[in-house]
Amino acid sequence: FDEIPDNLMVFGEEWSYYEYSADGGRKIVIAGVEQERTEGDMYSTLSLSYENFNIVILHGELTEYKKEGSAESIEIKKLYDRNIDYLALGHIHEYRAGKLPPRGEYRYPGCLEGRGFDELGERGFVLLEINEGNFRNEISFIPFAKRRLYEVEVDVTGTVSAYEMLERAKEEVKKKASSEDLVRIILTG
Repeated sequence: FDEIPDNLMVFGEEWSYYEYSADGGRKIVIAGVEQERTEGDMYSTLSLSYENFNIVILHGELTEYKKEGSAESIEIKKLYDRNIDYLALGHIHEYRAGKLPPRGEYRYPGCLEGRGFDELGERGFVLLEINEGNFRNEISFIPFAKRRLYEVEVDVTGTVSAYEMLERAKEEVKKKASSEDLVRIILTG
């Protein structure tokens, strides 16, 4: 980039740390690394202070063990006991949450709006609110999508015309979706 906006954080082959002063001289630290460009063990070089509120940003799939040949594999156990308060993750397109011992949590926010019928239901983003005085925080999922994607199964047993099937499908869709939503109807029976 010729010019980088002040609020854009760029990560490279080694851990990058962005610090923001909080009350009492403590800091909120955002750390990240571009895994697919990292050589060696990226986990051993992550250095976060216990006193700070530490946010780590990574892109990939959480796994118990390293998947050979996969740069997008994040070994969750190697992030335990690393002073991480919040692990922000990308790659999985559905909301997921979990604990990161001993003091942290992780979230996949998913995607902002479903892009196909493999991304059904509520879509949105994660809001992390941090009290700068005591570092207590609140993590909320915020529904954002204007429309949702649904699959609706319609039992058409006993119908004798396309019109009857259509009417039954309309009834079932009204129970689940709004006029803004996209619906895939699966006829059974």
